[in-house]
Amino acid sequence: MKKKILIFGGTGSLGSNLLYVFQKKYDLFLNFHKKKIFSKEIKYVKIIDNENLNLIDIEKKIEDIKPDIIINCAANTDLDYCEANPEKTKLPNYTLPNILSKISYKKSIKFIHFSTDHLYSNNKSFKKEEEKTIAINHYARQKLLAEKKINSNNKNALIIRTNFFSHSIDEDKSINSLINSIKKRTPIKLDDEYYFTPIYSLILIDLLNKLIIKNSKGIFNIVGNERISKYMFGMLISEFLEIKNPNIIKDSIQNAKLKAKRCEDLSLSNNKIKKTLNIKIPNLKRQLEIFFKNERQIKKKLLFKIRYGQHSINNKDIFFVKKILRDGPLTQGQFIKETEAKIANYVGAKYAVAVSSATAGLHLSYMALDINEKKKIITSPITFLSTSNAALYCNSKPLFSDIDSKTINLCPSKLETNLKNNKDIHCITPVHFSGLPYKMKEINYLSKKYNLRVVEDAAHALGAKYECGSMVGSGKYSDLCVFSFHPVKIIAGGEGGMITTNSKKLYQKLIKLRTHGVSQNTNEIFNKNVAYTGNQKNLWYYEMTDLGYHYRQTDIHCALIYSQMNRIHDFLSKREKIAQIYDMHFIKNDNYYLPQSNLRGFSSNHLYTLNYNFKKNKISRNHLMDELQKRNIITQVHYIPVPLQYYYKKMGYNMNNLENALLHYNECISLPIYYDLTREQQRFVIESVDEILQKKNK
Repeated sequence: MKKKILIFGGTGSLGSNLLYVFQKKYDLFLNFHKKKIFSKEIKYVKIIDNENLNLIDIEKKIEDIKPDIIINCAANTDLDYCEANPEKTKLPNYTLPNILSKISYKKSIKFIHFSTDHLYSNNKSFKKEEEKTIAINHYARQKLLAEKKINSNNKNALIIRTNFFSHSIDEDKSINSLINSIKKRTPIKLDDEYYFTPIYSLILIDLLNKLIIKNSKGIFNIVGNERISKYMFGMLISEFLEIKNPNIIKDSIQNAKLKAKRCEDLSLSNNKIKKTLNIKIPNLKRQLEIFFKNERQIKKKLLFKIRYGQHSINNKDIFFVKKILRDGPLTQGQFIKETEAKIANYVGAKYAVAVSSATAGLHLSYMALDINEKKKIITSPITFLSTSNAALYCNSKPLFSDIDSKTINLCPSKLETNLKNNKDIHCITPVHFSGLPYKMKEINYLSKKYNLRVVEDAAHALGAKYECGSMVGSGKYSDLCVFSFHPVKIIAGGEGGMITTNSKKLYQKLIKLRTHGVSQNTNEIFNKNVAYTGNQKNLWYYEMTDLGYHYRQTDIHCALIYSQMNRIHDFLSKREKIAQIYDMHFIKNDNYYLPQSNLRGFSSNHLYTLNYNFKKNKISRNHLMDELQKRNIITQVHYIPVPLQYYYKKMGYNMNNLENALLHYNECISLPIYYDLTREQQRFVIESVDEILQKKNK
């Protein structure tokens, strides 16, 4: 039976590498406080939230898991932040290890704590474990006090002092950041004054595992053999990468104006660990060879599956949903009205109507506008089926107009040609592809010129802005606007949609139609014989005046939507940054075409669509997507043009006069974009796309 290991700080550099190495050796439990980012083999447990530490609560939760070993990697290692905020960093650096060492000793659990090499003030090289420690900054002081408490609380504890380089989920805090800068020849300033003895994380963990097997205790330095400065380390990496004359500038650390004092020589002796285990530690050059050999495989294993879109749920979202589940009502309650008001206020509309899905929202919008077999809608062929299917539900026959290749939205000039040639069109439904509401002023002009209604399919576009600065959904250019809360959308409600309008008449129609056509207007009573007993209205009475549908939203979904709306600014900001990073990279390669790249500020950036001439370059899109999937990167194609669907082809639809839409479809692929996508994950996506396509081109 595998031993159970509970890891604190598993989302950090060391913790993530521990997970990679120990997945098959041990039964792992990870305490997390940020997000779940690793493979499915990991069991996630919420023990601390990094804001409150309670001995009794932690002990109870540890009792439930019953680990054989607790490993503490949690720490705030930013020396200058620790110097400026000692009270905030005291919790992970001192309080947590103190508590864990007490619990582990009481419960006879092996406790392993990762300390630091910042515990000295003298400049002696290769310091041994038993040498005198003196803390010269707050970080060192907190880590040293933690060591002393651990030794006092738990005589069987194992303390590791180290300085390592590793693969990391957060690439900005790993060796990969330095490697990327060297490869790109970005100017890098590195000091040649302060020395350390780095060791590759996987070698460090292998040695730790050997100590675990021996049930070792006490303090061990687990470091490399070479005493080296950051400048020398950078030059060594450049040499290994065969990059001559790297743009590395030898600089003094004094120029950095750091808040925390540093010891100039952090080098530690590794004689004790080598003697205890009777082993040799590879030199630094060999360690780097192993690092680069493992890099791709480790990234693949460490990173959670990278999807093209994904929701982000925090504790506040869970709180709101729990509140509804606990207090109710679960449907037709006050939270629906509050959520409607919140959305209406956000976009600047008078009214908002919550519905079960965006599809339902489109259907009700067409019904409210009396779309029928004699009144057609016209829309984009590059959309999900909902846009046109909702018209079919009304017995109408949707028409399709070609797109503008630069925006993937309806092309106004081609739209007008279709309007001139078909007098049965009653409604224009522009689709804000990927969240971009472009050329709505022109479409609004055409709607007035030809006396047409406008329904915006803004399933992608909550938070987007028109060119004039007004919010999508404000009613600036349309009669009705429909949003989606599908899990991959900007705001994830699980499911659900919202219709906004400035028309009281349309609003009242929508309210009625979403609930089986039941009127809520007390003045609208036609069946008086059933409605009244004598002169008194029956309390149970309801009046169905039209054929409507069960398209109501639940309070459970609305609670989640309401909470998520508090973070919409952050969601939008992060998506825009991700899109811009993609743009900055892919725009350098003429093989790529980037629609919407100069319009990110208007868009909600729901999708990131990259266009590539697969036919010209003799590369299969299936091959690219398959190879990406092998690396846990899930991509998508948005969309198969609606007229190509079998059901529509049976009705006589084709791609005539839709050349731009067909070209887009043949060349597009949607890359991952969502709030929790890390820089490291995005870089991995970019590198993977380039590598696969370039390899195929050779």
